[in-house]
Formats: sequence, C-alpha cells, structure tokens
Amino acid sequence: MRRYRLTAPILAVALLAATKVIVLLSAGALTGRITLEDFALRWDGGHYIRLAEKGYHGEADYAFPPLYPITIRILAATGIPPWASALIVSNIASFFLLAGLSRVSGWRTALLVMTFPPLLLYTTTAYSEALALSLTVWGVAYYIRGRTWRAGILIALGEIARYSMALAGLGLILHLLISRRGKGILGLITPQALAVALVLAFFTVQAGTPLAYFKAEKHWGAGLVSPAEQAEWLLHGPITYQFSLLNGIPTPPGVFLFRNYLFILAYTLGAILLAARRRWALLAAGLPGLIVLPLLGGVPSISVPRIALHSITLLIPLGEPKASTATTLYAAAGICGNVVATVWHYTSFFA
Repeated sequence: MRRYRLTAPILAVALLAATKVIVLLSAGALTGRITLEDFALRWDGGHYIRLAEKGYHGEADYAFPPLYPITIRILAATGIPPWASALIVSNIASFFLLAGLSRVSGWRTALLVMTFPPLLLYTTTAYSEALALSLTVWGVAYYIRGRTWRAGILIALGEIARYSMALAGLGLILHLLISRRGKGILGLITPQALAVALVLAFFTVQAGTPLAYFKAEKHWGAGLVSPAEQAEWLLHGPITYQFSLLNGIPTPPGVFLFRNYLFILAYTLGAILLAARRRWALLAAGLPGLIVLPLLGGVPSISVPRIALHSITLLIPLGEPKASTATTLYAAAGICGNVVATVWHYTSFFA
C-alpha cells in the first residue's frame, strides 16, 4: 500500500510530462518549425504575456482576467523572460491540477482526465486554463470534504484567473443550499463575493466602469443566444470561413458546429454518469457551465472545446473505466486527440 502511494503519483507525473512533450512536438515547438517562444505567444497567450509586461490599457484587454498576468509578472521579476514565465506557470499549475483531480478520484483517473483533448493542449501552452482549473478543482476537493472556507477561497481565486469558473462556484452554492441546508454557506460565499468586489473595483479604477468586461466582450461579438442562432453564426459567420483550411484540407464551417456538439455530448455523458452515481457535488460544479455551452454567441462559440473546460468535473467519470482494455483505449484516444487538437489549433488558427 505504501509503495502504491509513492509509485502512483510519480508514474502519473511522468506520464503527464511525456504527453506534454507530444503536444510540443505536435505543434513543432521542438522541431524548429515553431519555437517555444512562438508556442507561448500564439493567440490568447500573446495577450496574457503583453498584459503581464505592459498592463491593461485598451478596452479589449478587460476580457482577460488579471490573476494569470500577475503570476507571470511575479515570475518574470526574477529575470526569466515573460513568455517562458507564462509557460512555467501554466505547466506547474497543470501538475497541481493533476494532483487536485487525484484527490477527487485517484491518480489513474486524474491522469486519464488530463489526456482529454483539448485539456492537455490548453494546460501546456500560455493560457490561463491551468491556473484557473487547478484552483477550482482543489476547491471542489475541499468542498467535498466539508471545508467550505478553503473551498471558497480557492474557487474565488480560480474565478479571478478565469471568470467563467464562477459557474462552478454558483453550482456549489446551490448544491450546498439544497443538500446541506446552507450549513457552511458563509465560507463558500464570502470569498467569492470578495473576488467579485475586487474585480469590479479593478475595472472601475483601470477602465472607469465596473462593466468593462462586458464592453470588452463586444469586440468578440460575445453574448448568450439560442442554440439555433449559435448554429447560424457558425455556419455562415465570416470567421469560420477564414479558418477554412487545415494543412490545405478544407474544413467547412459545419465542422465547427459538429465539433462543438461532439464535445457537448462528452460532457453530457459525464453529467449523466455522475447523476447515476449520485455524485451531486461534482455534477453541481460542472452543470451550469454545460448549460451555457450551446448558448454562446459570437467568437466564443468557435472556442467551445476550450471554454467547456470550466465543466471539468463532468469529465471525471469518463476517466474511470474499470476494464484495462477500456483504459488503454481511452488513453490512446486521448493522446491521438491531443495531436489532432494541437495540429488544428496551430495550423488552422495560426497559419
């Protein structure tokens, strides 16, 4: 038993590190075609690194939460380049995410969940997902153990790293009110309320309005729409046509819609399994985020596979196959899926 307690985490960490190398190789980060710095600076990574270096200035900047740029700036103060600091923060946080998942459902399941595409991709590159998800998952782990103050603080920090994590916080608040009749509610709500107040104060001081985030999202056409309107935007929007080639292979806009619902289906299956097993806390943490996915409008609707990660707790039962054959197939599919996700991400969106 003692040997297992030592071997399992070491093996899980080693295998996660190996799969991260696969992601880097897939993106060309170690082949000379794309350098590690290029890997860090692509898309949102470039925005976060610029915010860490120069701070918030333009209206569109306020779509990006401040905690991740703050951690990058702190590490960069030691002399490490900001782009390298961003990668270090994300990847260290991803191993904390692995450990947090293990607290909820064991090391093997944690490792299998981490192979879920595009979770591995977005917790390897310079995005805020790893930091936000690690904080939130540890918060959920403490919540399950009845330590609501610790849970509330960690979830609040996760929300400052990625605003959509507030959906997990809301789900747990509702679960606590229903299942525990509000016992411990102060510990769960107080830190989250403080986080909201701090973010609103940040917006007011920096941008002159507490509604800076909503103004920033207008740049991306973001908002809640009906599923039919989301489908219409994806099928006929100019941006999906702009990203219509994958290594020269046509990818019609309908592929984006199909891809979205394929991921939504995976999370829905996880939700059904959690409900069947009466694991209500994990379901509550992920369900609000799942409900929002088919209602996203504008550019965020293209990013459903990434945005869906705020419902990470719904993935946990998908990583709990009992048969060794199922485990092997899941891991193989996860690694292959990450290769596809990485190639798509870096050749379609950043050609």
